Amino acid sequence: HDQHGLAMNLRYRGQTTKAIDAYQRLYSRTKPHQRRTQLENSPHAALFTSRIANSQFRLADCFLYASKLNASSAESTLRDARRHYASLPVHRRGTDEAECLCKLAFVLALSGLPDQGSETLEELAICEKVALTPSQVAAVAPYRQVAEGLIQLANSESDVGRDSLRRVIRQVTASSSRQKLNRDALDLLLLAAVQLIREDVAQKVVGNKLVNDVDLLFQLVPDHFISEETIDYLRPHFDAGLLALLQSNDAPPRQLLRYVFLTVTGKMEIKTDENEDLLVFYRSLSTKAEYVVYRQRNSEIRCFELPVSESGGVGLLPKELTTALSGAARTVAVVWRPGDEEKPDEFPRELPVEYRVLP
Repeated sequence: HDQHGLAMNLRYRGQTTKAIDAYQRLYSRTKPHQRRTQLENSPHAALFTSRIANSQFRLADCFLYASKLNASSAESTLRDARRHYASLPVHRRGTDEAECLCKLAFVLALSGLPDQGSETLEELAICEKVALTPSQVAAVAPYRQVAEGLIQLANSESDVGRDSLRRVIRQVTASSSRQKLNRDALDLLLLAAVQLIREDVAQKVVGNKLVNDVDLLFQLVPDHFISEETIDYLRPHFDAGLLALLQSNDAPPRQLLRYVFLTVTGKMEIKTDENEDLLVFYRSLSTKAEYVVYRQRNSEIRCFELPVSESGGVGLLPKELTTALSGAARTVAVVWRPGDEEKPDEFPRELPVEYRVLP
């Protein structure tokens, strides 16, 4: 149980590869005990089978909720977990078998196999009748609704699918309160919100509709969950929303600055001196495009796309930005892209400003 907790902690810190290794080690350690207790017809056999199923169930989350879906690994691991859950007495399964079927439907829909996803939901309907209480069916409902929305998107029913995803996000956050969302619900809703935004982009949705959908993504994460420790887990999800806003030029400037700052730093509050300018650099995780958001003396905010540089440096700033910086406040606070090692002296030294790198 403790090792499971440590593996899950790794995933929610964005250390997916280490989490996968930890779950696979747990599986390897537990499997011999399961086989032995089954051969001995031991009363502990169901306990070890439950632990094996749960290990595979959580390992599948690493593949499903990763920054890039690993469909084959997610599908095979979920099918293995479902097989173990199905071998347990009904009273020991809880909602895990049903959620396993829903996640399998997610993977199939996202892999362009909506018919197989629909067949999986038919299996879910049987599972709900045979193995779940009414309250458990209600607990699984958001998973089923997300699966239905993803299947609709895969069937080219874009408007219906996006409406389904918006509806479940709003229903869950309204019923449980955003600040009380548990980690499983957060995983589910982040997946739904990212797929909603990606479909918006594919359908060339712009203006307030796009901005509102990106707001759904950023606003569903509980405040207490956002930190420098969890931002590596959140950043790939936030990146989808940020990239949609940056490419559309539709975002209100202050909102864009807040979202970029949060995605880069894991901090919700921007703390700079009153008369200090601010530069926030961001590199998209998915496209590697470079952006900088510039706030001048707590007032005007502008966003610039930076030229692609083979060295990854920041020496080539747009002329419009260097012109603005030449009239900047004496000090400019700088927020670097995650993982970068550049130093402020890489900025054009001819500009009469001092640079202060924020931690």
